[in-house]
Amino acid sequence: MIRFAVAHGLRWLRRRPTSSVISVLCLAFGMALCAVSWASIDAVLRHPYGIGAVDRVAMFWETDRTSGRELIEVSWPDARDWQQRSRSFEALAAMGSSVRRVSRVSPAVLLRQD
Repeated sequence: MIRFAVAHGLRWLRRRPTSSVISVLCLAFGMALCAVSWASIDAVLRHPYGIGAVDRVAMFWETDRTSGRELIEVSWPDARDWQQRSRSFEALAAMGSSVRRVSRVSPAVLLRQD
């Protein structure tokens, strides 16, 4: 039964080359679309941060005790020291933020990116 179906399919492909090419391209496009959809869903819904254990991520800040300012970014040298001396964490990473000017007219309007 399957042998006859395969023979019929091959005859059809030989007799109608344009339809064959279009069919193969449609199948390839559909499979590629499914693969891209699955990869997107996997990246966005299942692993949104690119980190294996999001529940184990913490953010550290410094506090200036003399001025009372809190939530000061950790300096790169301090972060490196913490990373080398840490025994409580698997790994430590540092990231910085930047301040960018939105408008040339008023330098007081700033957008902070964290």
